[in-house]
Amino acid sequence: MTQLKKRLSLIVLASAILVGYQNCARPKTTYTVLNSLTNYVTNAGFERGTIGYNNLPPASGSVEAIPEAAHAGALGLRIFKGSVEPESLPAMNPNKVYLLSFWARAVTLDQAAAAERYPYAQVDTGFVSLTNPGAYAPETVNKIKIKSSSWERYEYVIEPGQLAGSYWKLSLTLNSSEGSNNVVDFDELSLEEVEVQL
Repeated sequence: MTQLKKRLSLIVLASAILVGYQNCARPKTTYTVLNSLTNYVTNAGFERGTIGYNNLPPASGSVEAIPEAAHAGALGLRIFKGSVEPESLPAMNPNKVYLLSFWARAVTLDQAAAAERYPYAQVDTGFVSLTNPGAYAPETVNKIKIKSSSWERYEYVIEPGQLAGSYWKLSLTLNSSEGSNNVVDFDELSLEEVEVQL
């Protein structure tokens, strides 16, 4: 009986330590969108079809702006066996913080057919040499995976930083995942400068 009491006391103590550690953890970063700035993405809601985007579907795929894919407004983007990239994103200030956000849903989720099981938005950031534009130093590659058949808002905070003799580059790809039968809808794409509070 004494050993049982000791074990229970140790479990309670361990639980208290764990709770205390969790309560002392650094809080999540919050942010405020700066109202003075606008969305850096052209045709962010796909209301003008795919104007402003490079379509990269294979022969058997499709990329189209249709009413059925809209989260808001008249049109949204539906991708099947393909991907889309904004044709151009402006130069980003390395001293600023940016928030990428969008709405997405998986209309058809085919997890068995491809190495990349989920449709995704891929965010690539890195530094390009000012003297040799072909020299690209990747900083991070992040895939924001779409796993829900319901509309959800996805967010990704980007903090460029600096590298002497280089400028910071961001590229974005919306993808249904190669080799799969995934169908995914994207809408209300946004890239905005934000102010961060810790």
